[in-house]
Amino acid sequence: MSVQPMSERARIVIVDDQALYREGLIELFRRWDEFSIVGDADSGEGAIELCAQHRPDLVLLDVKMPNVDGIEACGVIRGRFPDTAVVMLSLYGEKERVLGAIANGADGYLLKSIHAKQLRSKLRSVLGGGGALSDEASSICIEALRRLSFGIVDQKETNRLASLMTVHEREILRFVAVGASNKEIADSLHISESTVKKQLSQLMMKLGLANRVQAAVFALRSGLAQ
Repeated sequence: MSVQPMSERARIVIVDDQALYREGLIELFRRWDEFSIVGDADSGEGAIELCAQHRPDLVLLDVKMPNVDGIEACGVIRGRFPDTAVVMLSLYGEKERVLGAIANGADGYLLKSIHAKQLRSKLRSVLGGGGALSDEASSICIEALRRLSFGIVDQKETNRLASLMTVHEREILRFVAVGASNKEIADSLHISESTVKKQLSQLMMKLGLANRVQAAVFALRSGLAQ
C-alpha cells in the first residue's frame, strides 16, 4: 500500500549523538514531502531546547546519549510540550529502556534497524494519534501488560476511578485499549480529532495516566476492554 501525502507537513526534530546517523536521517526525511525538519541536535538538552523554540509535531529521539539521555529528555518534553509526540530510536530493545521510555510518555519505541518505508509508515501513525513499536518492544509491552508492571494504582483504586468515568469517557478508553487512533475514535464517535485529543488528555489527567499504554492497562484492569 502506498503512503498518501499528509494534508500539512509535520514539523520534525531529529536527535542523535552520532552525527553520521543523524545526518542520514535528515537526508532521508528530505525525500518525504509530508515531513519538514525544523531542527536537529546531538543531546537530550538540545532536544528540549529545540522543542521550546519550535514546538514540533514530533521528536525522533535517540535513547542512549551522554548527560541527559533520551528517556529522561522524553519525560521532560512530554511534560512541558504535551502536543509534541516523541518516538524513541535505539540500537537495542532492552526491557528496562523500553518500559522506561513508555513510562516517560513515549509514543513509540523503534529499533534503528527499521526499514525506511516502515519508519515512514509508523511515524505517520503516531502523528495520526496512534503508537509505533518495534516487534521487540511490542513483546516487552505485552508481557508488561500481562504482569501489570507499570506501577498503576491498585485494583481498589482502579475500580474507584472507573466508577467516576462518564459513559462517553468509557467509550473513548475502550477504543484506546484496542489501539484505535484519534481519527478512528473521532470517526466512530462522530466528533472531531481535536475533540478526541482534548478529551483523551483530560481523561488521562483525571485518571493519573501518562500515556496510551497506561490507559490500555487501566482499561484492562477496570474491565472496560472486555
